Amino acid sequence: MVVEAHFYRTVISTKTSYFGQTRTPGSRVQRTPGRGYRRHADRCGEMAIERLLLCLSAGCLAAGFYPEPAEYFYPEQFLDYQTNDKPGGSENRKMSIEEVKWPVENTFKNILQVAGVEVDKWGRVHVFHRGDRMWDDRSFKSDVYQLEELGPIEIDAVLILDPSSGELIRGWGKNRFYLPHGITLDNRENSWVTDVALHQVFKFAVNNEEPSIVLGKKFQPGSDREHFCKPTDVAVASSGVVYVSDGYCNSRIIAFQPDGTFFGEFAQSDEMNIPHSLSLIEERKLLCVADRQNARILCYSLKEDNSLGELIINNGVSVGFPYAIASKGEYMFAVTLASTGKVAAMGITTKLKDGSLIDIWDSKERFSMPHDMALSNGTFLYVADVGKFTPKKLFKFKITD
Repeated sequence: MVVEAHFYRTVISTKTSYFGQTRTPGSRVQRTPGRGYRRHADRCGEMAIERLLLCLSAGCLAAGFYPEPAEYFYPEQFLDYQTNDKPGGSENRKMSIEEVKWPVENTFKNILQVAGVEVDKWGRVHVFHRGDRMWDDRSFKSDVYQLEELGPIEIDAVLILDPSSGELIRGWGKNRFYLPHGITLDNRENSWVTDVALHQVFKFAVNNEEPSIVLGKKFQPGSDREHFCKPTDVAVASSGVVYVSDGYCNSRIIAFQPDGTFFGEFAQSDEMNIPHSLSLIEERKLLCVADRQNARILCYSLKEDNSLGELIINNGVSVGFPYAIASKGEYMFAVTLASTGKVAAMGITTKLKDGSLIDIWDSKERFSMPHDMALSNGTFLYVADVGKFTPKKLFKFKITD
């Protein structure tokens, strides 16, 4: 059988072709797609072909399975892009994001997944990776980690990189972690990390490889105040109050006092479905959450005692599920991916107050599964990618107002 690669090369033209059929999109599609859209469309086409070829190799066509029609890969709102990439014809976009060449490929040559990224006050980039480990269908059963016998990751799981050259400054964290997920630095440069296999959150002081605080019980998933179940991220207020997104099973936010004692539990699982990333915006008294599987970004007000107040912002994300978020002024950045592969991985810029789409951005080498992001002084943006086969694990972008 010969599979022609143009099955999904569709929305660039005015007609959509797949499996020998031709379909003309709706009448409102009248504009020439912009550069950002074309990159997105190209990636969607590649993903569709990859899925089709994989399907063929698995014999699923014979079993009666067929890939989705091509237009399903392209959310309709993308078709409104002008050649200047202004979504919906909006005027005078104020911010642009452009990729910066950053030679870090050799650093991650033998690393499978880069799960977390953070930036310190000197601009150095802290990367939390999984070494030779990978989260796959063997990793968990009933939320309990199944590969404990492999032992912890034997190499430094945290790498600190020079922001200009990308060269390794130092590393730490060997023989401690099993399946790293998120990393956060507080205003005193303490490192807070989460490990989904251990179901724990750790605090490490600067230049100290022994944790000063350990939250959760080792390898024990749970839903009370002493347990986590695959915690994803941490945010730390200037007061020292710690917020943990917990996570894949419990879908809640738990807060702790600076010494690690329980402070409160907020946003129960009936409100969220996998809170995957946190962004603390203290100047606006907001804690924002990437509510991943609900495809939205939530922002809660912060009370004077740093407990969570009312839900202030509830912005749906129309271009995939948000894996990570970061904010700058009136803007919210996110990296998104549809779990089904129907929407290509991408970065987006939205208005914080209403979620309106400002821009879509990507790497020339294409995201595979962007998982975390970090801002450096509002000027540079770093994206970590956990894609299993992507050659590039960490991306750097420059933000221009």
